[in-house]
Amino acid sequence: MAPTKTGKKAGKTQPPAEKPVVPLETKAKAKKEVPAARESVVKPLRREGAQREVPKKRFQLGEFIANARQFFTGVWQELKKVHWPSRREVIIYTGVVLVVVTIVMLIIWIADSVYSQILRLIIK
Repeated sequence: MAPTKTGKKAGKTQPPAEKPVVPLETKAKAKKEVPAARESVVKPLRREGAQREVPKKRFQLGEFIANARQFFTGVWQELKKVHWPSRREVIIYTGVVLVVVTIVMLIIWIADSVYSQILRLIIK
């Protein structure tokens, strides 16, 4: 027999080595213990003893007024970009909506009437 690249003789297969049998309870305990080990490794981001002082933000009327003015200026600029429909366009669009709503209402009413008659025939 010729040796293979691994140095073992080809042709004869060796039975696989038996793995040690580990009871299922031991495996379950090992899985449960892993997160506890990870938690102990994680360190808090803050250093102990060092307290971070947050500067108190004081209300400043001038800054508030400047921000409000900037906000309303932006709102006015955006409102200038809006295209407002004319009276004629509003009347046309309203008519279209009313016609479509009426058509859908008729379709639902007819379907409801037909299904009601079918159910009455089935129940009798």
